[in-house]
Parts: sequence; C-alpha cells; structure tokens
Amino acid sequence: MKTPVTRAVSIVAAFAAALFSGASAAAQPFPQRPITIIVPSSAGGSLDHVARLVSGSLSARLGQPVVIENVVGANGIIGTERVVRAAPDGYTLLAGVDSQIILAKLVTPSVVPYDAFKDLVPVGQLAVSTMVLAGRPGLEANTADELAALIRKSPGKISYASWGNGSAGHVVAEMIANRMGGSMLHVPYKGTGPIVVELASGRVDVAVLPAILAVQAQKTAPVKFYGVTNDQPWPLLKGVPTLGESPALKGFKYSVWYGLFAPTGTDPAIVERLSQALAETLKEPAIEEKLRTSSSLPIARTPADFAADLAWAQKETADVVKRANIKGE
Repeated sequence: MKTPVTRAVSIVAAFAAALFSGASAAAQPFPQRPITIIVPSSAGGSLDHVARLVSGSLSARLGQPVVIENVVGANGIIGTERVVRAAPDGYTLLAGVDSQIILAKLVTPSVVPYDAFKDLVPVGQLAVSTMVLAGRPGLEANTADELAALIRKSPGKISYASWGNGSAGHVVAEMIANRMGGSMLHVPYKGTGPIVVELASGRVDVAVLPAILAVQAQKTAPVKFYGVTNDQPWPLLKGVPTLGESPALKGFKYSVWYGLFAPTGTDPAIVERLSQALAETLKEPAIEEKLRTSSSLPIARTPADFAADLAWAQKETADVVKRANIKGE
C-alpha cells in the first residue's frame, strides 16, 4: 500500500515523464509524416506541372513523401480555402498563383471566403513566367510606342482579347492601356484556346498572352510581339524586348509566378525548413530544364522577399481593378 509520500512521488514522476515525452515530441525534426500540396486546379495544367515537378525533389530533401492533391472548383477558391482551414503544422500546403492569391478577392470579393494576405504565409516561389503583349498582323503599330500612340489616337477603338472577365489577361491589358495613357475595348473569350487564332486572323487587335501560348505562336502564327511583361528579356522568346524598356511603358513590369504557401500560424522554423528545401530544389539543372517545357523558369525567393513582391503586386492590381471597374465572372 502506497503512503501519501510515495503517491506524491509517483504523481511527480508521472508528470515529469509526460513533460519529457512532450518535449521529445516537440523536439522531433520536421517533417515526421507525408506532406500534401494542394493544387487548386485540374491535373495537367501549368501550375500542376510545376508542383509535380518540384515535389519529387522536395520529398528527397525532406525525407518524407510530398503528395500532390488536385482540388478543383470555383476558379481555385475551393482548394485555396482547404489550405486556409488546414492545421498550421506544415503538412498541408498550397501551390498558388495570382488568380487565387491576389485577383479573386479583388474581382469577386463576395464569393471569396478568405484573405490570402492574412490567412496564408508565403514559403517561396516555385517558378516564374511572363506574359507577352501581341498584336494582329496588319495592325498599324510595330512597337510598343507606336501601339501607345495608336491607342491614344483612337480611345476605346483598339480591341484586346483575354480569357475572361477578371482574368490576369484582362487586368494586365488594362494596366498596359492605363500606362500608355489610353483605353482599349475588352473582348473576353472562354479560356486561352481561341485567342491566338482570333489574333492571327485579325478579329481582335491585341492580346496579352501567357508565355506558353506566345512561345507556340512565335513558331506558328503571324502575330506581332511588342514585349514581355517581365523586367528582364525572356530567354524562351528570342528577340522580344521588355515592355518596360519602351518610353511609353518605362519601368512597367508584371511577372507571372507560381508560389508555395502555408496556413497562417505555421511555425516560422517549419516555413524556413520548407523554404530552404525549395531553394535547393530550384538550383537543380534538371529542374530548370523541365520547367522550360511549361515556359517557366526557377527563381528562388525567401519568404520575406516573396511576401514583399506579393504586397507590391497586390497594390498595383488593386489600383487597376478599381480604376477600370473590373468584375469577375
């Protein structure tokens, strides 16, 4: 029979053992089980391609499986919300692009149940791409400056195609028109598929094309290229200048990015661990070569630098959405 003293000793010992066990569990290095990256779009798209490409190397570096799960619906909102509501433990991440992180809340605020800038933390960039301002073959403008003069001369008469109201193509074209000091007529299409055909046939005057479409069009379609939206020439589009180097668009830049995010509240040490593994992955020559197949390039960014880039992009985008009264579909 235990005395009060021995019972007290037993209780203290049990409490100490529990504390030690908890401390040991907390001290275990991350990760201890598989990590899921939610891709909020269908399999086979550019974002899915990039996420799957880096997941294998991330798995090897982290010592645990990194699984891609496609969660489709509401233009990426459903998959993004899944991550926002996940436990902030580093085991559920989001592969995201500007349409879910920046654009959705600006152009369809009533249907977006999250604020990406409050509910998610950047881990790092997966890759970067660009857009390209292109024109129909017979358009009376061969440079970005000539196009700017034409737009100012005929406000609202030059038409531009996008892949839908509130899409990145819509927003970036309005950014360009505003910087050029004029306005254009928006012609939305259902998806990117018809745009190059419509442009090459002359049924629309200009369009802001995703890089992968522009690379294909440079080989097959008789369209003009005025410049890339990035602030550096795009190596996959030989001979195409940057828009920002033309006087009419001096300093203009807009990058297409693919990023990795975690729920807000995730331990900064876990975010840093993931960020370092991602940066090491993006240094692999094989990764760079494979990213080129989706017209993307690896550019590693620290969480802090990526967050600063996103804040700048959000402000620029919010300004043009308000000015042009852009509404999503």
